[in-house]
Amino acid sequence: MSLQGKVLMIRQGEVSIKEKIRNGITFGVRGILIQNAEEEKMSDITDCLDTSQQYPFPVQMLSRNISEQLLMYYSTQNRNISVRLVSNYIQITQSVKNVVGSITGDLERDRFILIGASRSHLQVGTSYLLELARSFKDMQRGNGWTPWRSVKFCSWDHDGISDLGFSQYLKMQTMSTQSSAVAYIDLDLGQINNGSHWLHLAGSSMFSDLVTSVVKETLDEELLPFNITFFTSKVYNAIIRTVLLIKESSSKLLSTDSILEQASELKNAGKTFTEYIPQLLKSKDRLAVRRINDAIMKLQRILLMPNKYRSHYSILKDSKTEGLSSSIKNLLPLATVNNDYSQIQCLLKSIGQILHEAIFCLQSI
Repeated sequence: MSLQGKVLMIRQGEVSIKEKIRNGITFGVRGILIQNAEEEKMSDITDCLDTSQQYPFPVQMLSRNISEQLLMYYSTQNRNISVRLVSNYIQITQSVKNVVGSITGDLERDRFILIGASRSHLQVGTSYLLELARSFKDMQRGNGWTPWRSVKFCSWDHDGISDLGFSQYLKMQTMSTQSSAVAYIDLDLGQINNGSHWLHLAGSSMFSDLVTSVVKETLDEELLPFNITFFTSKVYNAIIRTVLLIKESSSKLLSTDSILEQASELKNAGKTFTEYIPQLLKSKDRLAVRRINDAIMKLQRILLMPNKYRSHYSILKDSKTEGLSSSIKNLLPLATVNNDYSQIQCLLKSIGQILHEAIFCLQSI
């Protein structure tokens, strides 16, 4: 089915809105309607778009209620129906008032942990934030305690619709957060436990493992619990299975030799990195731990959170269920019938970029 000249109605998901728009430009669509994940609450699309860039077609957020009404209407009408989509935005200047307090770290004062809450619900996140900041300050004054890294306590402005303060802070502090922020703890998530005594973790596997180990043992481990050898081997096995699947399709248009070489090099780099860690720690260089943890976090970002400048693809998430690239597996049957492997070639290119970045990350320490 061709998307040329069509108006798309799509759901919010793991793929970013920017990536959806780029795909729309590639396939020649005329407009995009994005169904909001929540029932009635409308997200501010300007938080997701680059307002300085002119897009070739209108993009509009819809509440779930409105999108369901549209689907019901068009399902009862003739399919050959014309749609006119007009989207008007008025750009205004709005003040954002964030309050940020910090405790300077001891050894890595240029690195920081963000602890934040929006002022939308004062009795939940903000009260936690104030009490936590007071406790930290009491420890510093009474016991002379100083954190390893700096800690920033952030009270985010809120406009009633979206987390305006948090999103604008990330836009204005993109470079510093990417290079110096170690973690972000959202205290607003405390309201979702509904009185439960269970600890709910949402985030990457490394963060979940870290919090779980701290809660269980209350130990101050030097290194982040991320098994590099395990994950690089997992990526290698997923690449091998994916390449075998491609070869079974009898396609001679797809070259996989470079992908196999990179996967093997990544596996060896992961093994070498793991063996090198004990030697680096014996040097008694306190910043050696920082270099190791930096490499671990960067590797995880590469494998789980794709770079915004390339196709939105996560090699670990895509191979989590079946142990191979589910995206390529789903595209192969149709590509074989149509003899069009352009989308698969694009995915293979993205995988190659991911492997190249991961190898460089492990070898540069």
